[in-house]
Amino acid sequence: MPCRLRGNALQTKGEFDHALADYDQAIRLNPKLSYAYYSRGILEAQKGDFDRAFSDLDEGICLGPHDVRAYTARAKAWALKGEYDRALADIDEAIRLEPDEHLKVYADRGATWLKKGDLEHALADENTAIRLYDPSRASVVGSANLYATRATTL
Repeated sequence: MPCRLRGNALQTKGEFDHALADYDQAIRLNPKLSYAYYSRGILEAQKGDFDRAFSDLDEGICLGPHDVRAYTARAKAWALKGEYDRALADIDEAIRLEPDEHLKVYADRGATWLKKGDLEHALADENTAIRLYDPSRASVVGSANLYATRATTL
């Protein structure tokens, strides 16, 4: 696991080649670590190697079929490739697995809807993310969103 964690830190710093080496080592040490596969898959997608990325992401899902992070990782790769419907399908699966646990998943889905040009669905998911984070702010933000939407249609 330390290799994967160091890989994540290196990836965040933009040191993709070093991060890839750490993910490779994590998988060599334990080929059953689903998160090592989906971590490497996201990195490969960021580098534009989508064939290899989806191979790793699919393997991560096979090894951890109930792991929300595996589906959200593959959704990010689909979004990077511009395949928004596939990204939404993976996010929907993540939400199906844990509907009230991951506010970031709703925010990610909202961002994907926005990329598709669907403001209504984007706002609904952003409001759900806010409600999960702080239910007392949801009505205020919901009202602000309605006013902003109304203002753009006038």
